[in-house]
Amino acid sequence: MTIALAVHIFEYLDYRQFLRDFYACQKLKSRAFSHRAFSKRAGLRSSNYLSLIMKGERDLSSEMAPRFAHACGLPKREADFFCDLVAYGQAGTTDEK
Repeated sequence: MTIALAVHIFEYLDYRQFLRDFYACQKLKSRAFSHRAFSKRAGLRSSNYLSLIMKGERDLSSEMAPRFAHACGLPKREADFFCDLVAYGQAGTTDEK
């Protein structure tokens, strides 16, 4: 898979895939970018939290979604879409989706 030097949130239906691609893209741009750097941007104490989210071992809460959008540097419209993707991805029923 070829990774572009930019990822666009509107091309995704899965927030976890977006986060994986965003992380890979940032890592290509700067070797200094890490789970710890992202966690610091998001105001998290644990540098492992991003990894757990990307692997699907933890869900991203509606309270944490805006912090992740901020850490990704998403403008308001894209951040709102990211938060909607999180809600969509974790909806339990088709009615919720």
